[in-house]
Amino acid sequence: MSKIFSLLEDMKGCDWDGLHEYEAQFFGFLPKGFTDVVYNLILEEWAEVVDKKVMPGLPLDDVSDEMKLQLKMELVNMIGKNNILNSLMNKLEAYTLEYVFRIPDEVTLPEDRPNLEMDKTWTVEAANKRRQELEHHIIKLRLANELFDKEIANNLQAVQLWEAMQQINVGNNFLRTVLCVVFLKRKLKSSL
Repeated sequence: MSKIFSLLEDMKGCDWDGLHEYEAQFFGFLPKGFTDVVYNLILEEWAEVVDKKVMPGLPLDDVSDEMKLQLKMELVNMIGKNNILNSLMNKLEAYTLEYVFRIPDEVTLPEDRPNLEMDKTWTVEAANKRRQELEHHIIKLRLANELFDKEIANNLQAVQLWEAMQQINVGNNFLRTVLCVVFLKRKLKSSL
């Protein structure tokens, strides 16, 4: 039992996105992606605050543009010092995965619903019976498919004969006779 508990604890610390595949299917995105977006927004907003609020308020009239840029970069990078933001984001990510983006156990995705409808009292006999039913159904479908293929071939042959007769165009009596022969020929083939 302690080995299983240890394995589960190891998996909690794992950074594998496949662990949250169900959440990704349910929400349409990985919950980790949400916290990544929040992290990026914080960095962008901080850079804007430094650029528009902090830098204009500093007395930097006598400082070169290169030094201003270096100071600005240092101020922007301050948010990442000592991994404070990273540790806060890790806590936010853990919280959102545990409480916000957690899918309740009773929720089933539409593509998983057939698994719920499976017969819980599965037996070998029932499986063999179902297999035989499916085999018979497949045989029936193959026979029907073969019959349809033959019918299509017969119809194509009749169309070819009709087109040939149209080209000959030798009078109405001859055309009626040929059409009757073709019709009888098709009837005979289909009855076989």
